[in-house]
Amino acid sequence: MNSRHASRAGSRTRVVAAGILRFEIFKHPAGFAVFLRMVRHMRTARSVLYASRPSLLARCFAARRLTTCERRVGDKLGTDDSAFARSSFDGEVYPDLPVVGPGMAHDIDERIRRRVQAAGTDRAAAASSSAPATTTVVVRTVAAQCLDAERVISKIRTSGNLFRCLDPNPHPTVRGALLCVSGGDAARASKEPTSGPANGLKDSRFILQQAYDMRERGEIPGSVDLWAVANPMTDSVDSFRRKVDAGARCFLTQPPFFRERSRSWFEAVAATDQARDVDILVGVPIITSLRNLEFWLDLCGVSQDDREARRLKSTLPNVAQATDRAAYIEWNAKFIRETASTMAGVTGMHVMPVTASGLQMTEEVMRDATL
Repeated sequence: MNSRHASRAGSRTRVVAAGILRFEIFKHPAGFAVFLRMVRHMRTARSVLYASRPSLLARCFAARRLTTCERRVGDKLGTDDSAFARSSFDGEVYPDLPVVGPGMAHDIDERIRRRVQAAGTDRAAAASSSAPATTTVVVRTVAAQCLDAERVISKIRTSGNLFRCLDPNPHPTVRGALLCVSGGDAARASKEPTSGPANGLKDSRFILQQAYDMRERGEIPGSVDLWAVANPMTDSVDSFRRKVDAGARCFLTQPPFFRERSRSWFEAVAATDQARDVDILVGVPIITSLRNLEFWLDLCGVSQDDREARRLKSTLPNVAQATDRAAYIEWNAKFIRETASTMAGVTGMHVMPVTASGLQMTEEVMRDATL
């Protein structure tokens, strides 16, 4: 089934759902029977929709795992080019950070636009070449932060249309995606944990829903994939389901520092119906020091005093090895290997160097981890 039929299936699902909400269906004598027919229709339409939009890896990467890398932005934009090229990543993710102002955000957008435009120019050559095509995924993050709905929608439109030249047909070597996140600036954090309508904040599901609808209407390219994030240490499985229902087809996770807790989440997610239709790239940081690990634990929203946090810290190179680059390379490589072998349903990895020293280690870590 083609994407147009999939769009119709998705539209019918939304129309039926709206009907249930708008009409007092259960007051009608045959209301319950009508309701059951609606539910069956919704399930059928959703199954058709999922089946008609296979996962990113199935389309582009066959059976091998996808490895993406978090790119540096702001005044560090471009400083990781050589390391990125040497490490042979399949995709690059450009974050939408609160410290990046409008001017710097424009520089990121221009960089992505040039990248995909160059690919668009080479479309014919890539399509006619007998050599196997190497696909690259370029991902632009869209964060809600504290923006109102109008500004969030404007950001989706701007970011999505960076990939306009890749349409109307799938490009042989480049795919575009939007990573839809709530954001974590200080102003937003001060309004949480109360989220949603209570404080006026727009979240990742709002972005996913808007981006999905905009893609259906042609306001952003139909080839753009929608990605989301998940935290295996703190998120519920229901949160995963809701994001898939909102349109997410690929997830980047926070690092699974707490092994048992994270393993339970991955196993529970892998057992859901939705897991068959999405890709999950597990996040792996490049840890360079105890302080760097503590930064990551804070970023993931877990306590430094948690039993698993203390255990993890105890595995770091000891004081005598604290400045030993080789010791940290070995620690990171081991973390990656264990993550790849113990987390269920993982279809790839997202590497996050973050610091300058982490970036320098990335190439060696990736080689030693035998990914």
